[in-house]
Amino acid sequence: MFAELGIPGTAALNAEMVELYPPILEGIRHHCWSVMAHGWNNSTGHSGLTRQPEEELIERSLSLLEKTVGFRPWGWLTPGFSVSENTFDLLRAAGIRYTADWVNDDQPYWLQTAAGPLLAIPYTLEANDITLCLSARLAAEAFAQALIAQFDQLWQEGERFPRIMAIGLHPFIVGQPLRVGSLKKALQHIRSRPQTWLTTAEGLYEWYAQACPAPEMT
Repeated sequence: MFAELGIPGTAALNAEMVELYPPILEGIRHHCWSVMAHGWNNSTGHSGLTRQPEEELIERSLSLLEKTVGFRPWGWLTPGFSVSENTFDLLRAAGIRYTADWVNDDQPYWLQTAAGPLLAIPYTLEANDITLCLSARLAAEAFAQALIAQFDQLWQEGERFPRIMAIGLHPFIVGQPLRVGSLKKALQHIRSRPQTWLTTAEGLYEWYAQACPAPEMT
């Protein structure tokens, strides 16, 4: 569907998945999607880890993705948003340039870590199929309307300064036959609006880093 609509995607990919389910990686490569590291697996959070075990977990995840995907991911989304007080320092030290762990703004912004600046890429728990379809139990049509309403509001606000709309999708939820058509309807609406840039998280990072470079560390 995304290929048909000409919309690029960013896959938040658990490192363990590339060994357990190789066809997922083959699909990502075939469609030229961007890859954002999503920890080791969704059962392994970082909260409560001391510095060294967390550092080893991050490196193990990134090294496997680099080996199998062919490049070291620029971005990171911690499974379950389960971060520690060291997570962002360790991520930046490991080469990560942006994180989607902060769902508190619709514009990117920089965080200074001990290892250098890290960019917060807007992500969402609201325009997300877990929240809308599983928690709120919206019908397929209401799911589409929620995405359209989110987009329309941000598009209006973007006349003053660009706004970022992320859509959190999980194939086992939105990929159900009763929801696919509604997702397509919402994406067609988004694609049809002028002055709308459909890009990946990496594309967003590159744009923002050039337009609003990270401030010097103090």
